[in-house]
Order: sequence, then C-alpha cells, then structure tokens
Amino acid sequence: LALAARVRVIDARVCEIDRDARAVVLPDDSIVPYDTLVIAAGLQDQTAERLGADRADAWVLAQRVFSVSDAAGNAYLEAAAAEVARDASAGAEDLALVYGDTIDALSAVNALLARGVPGSNIVHVRPGGEPLIDDVGAWTLVSDAMAAAGVTTRTRSSIVQAQGDEDGSGLTVVLEDTRTSGDAEPVRQAVRCALLVTADVPDVDRSLFAAVNGCGLPYDGRLVVDHKFRTTQHDIYAGGSIAKFAR
Repeated sequence: LALAARVRVIDARVCEIDRDARAVVLPDDSIVPYDTLVIAAGLQDQTAERLGADRADAWVLAQRVFSVSDAAGNAYLEAAAAEVARDASAGAEDLALVYGDTIDALSAVNALLARGVPGSNIVHVRPGGEPLIDDVGAWTLVSDAMAAAGVTTRTRSSIVQAQGDEDGSGLTVVLEDTRTSGDAEPVRQAVRCALLVTADVPDVDRSLFAAVNGCGLPYDGRLVVDHKFRTTQHDIYAGGSIAKFAR
C-alpha cells in the first residue's frame, strides 16, 4: 500500500482540539490542521502517566516503571527483569512489583517467572479484591499456582506515589489501602522495588481527555458517537474502544 509515502506519522499526543480552526495542538505547541479528524486512540493503562514523568527522577522511572500498554518499552523491561533474576540468584531480595486488576497483570507475573525472576521476589498489587476470572475453578487454579510459585498477592492497595532512587538502582512505591473510608487517615506503606510493571484497567489518555472535554465533545465514559461513528461535530469521528454509541 506504500503507506510511508501516503501517510505522515507524528509521534505525539494531542493536547488541544480547536474546532473553529479545525486543527489539533501538540505538546510542542505545533498546530496540525485537519479536514476530518478521526479519534481512535484506544484505551491504555494510565498508572505510569498518573505517577508523573515531568520531574527530577523521571529518568529513573523511565528505566524502572513499565506499562504493558507501552510496546516500545518491552526491550527495557526484558533487561530489567533479567537484572532482577540475576541479582536474585546471587541472594538479593529486590522486588518486582506488578500492579493492576487485569488479566494482563497476571500475564506480566507469568512473564517475570518465565524469565527467571523467583516468585518470592514478585508482588502482585491489586486495587480491588474480586476474582479476575469469572470461572471460579479457573481462578482458583491461577491463584493456587501463583501461591505455589511463591508470588505474594496484595489486594485492596493502590499506588499513590513512586520515587526513584538517586542512583537509579530502584524506586520506592507508596501503597494506600483502598478500604479507607470517611475521615479516617489513609493507611500507607512504602515498598522498595527494583522494577514496577503496571497493567491496570485501561482508561483514556489524560491529555486527550482534556482536549476532548475542552472542545465540548460529549464524553460519557467514552466519546459519544452516532451510528456513523460521528461525534456532535460533523467533521470529527471516533472509533475503537474510546468510542460508544449514543443512547
């Protein structure tokens, strides 16, 4: 199809949609005009983004925090997992944290085990506590297998902060008990780990949500479209997991 000759690819996020000027604004303030805009960004795990990248220790987080939504980071994750496995074989107790209430999180745990990271060095942190598989028998088998491998599962815990070590050797993650209610002080615990793999429930990219919300397009958990995948703006369409049909 010779797509490279027909399609210009810009590796950037959309920060603003100017409906009147029919253009999108990128993080570097460059403006890309359009005749028709199709929003098909999908949904991704937003944990790493929520923890923040515009900070002094961003370089540490880039080497120690990996999202299953980021295919480009897989090579770095392989290297980090190999490092944890190597150090564990030498007696180190550095932890590999996997965060999320998804099947992808279970797959990430299995991938770490397959790459030689001992189960005793893996902690699966879950914001919720309900089974991740509807079939009770299957969920029991998975839970028993993880326990037999030595993997620790911590439920009802949310990551609220991550701080990279000054030397880049790891990071400290702050977990908060999600069962805290009312005016009670949240129960928090700091856990140091060598790497963090995030695989939580997919959500819309924050900058894209701000852009959609800022230009007044209806958003009800997803970007609302009609039977032609058109938003309320005649020249803006949406498709994929980020879109939903109007009721």
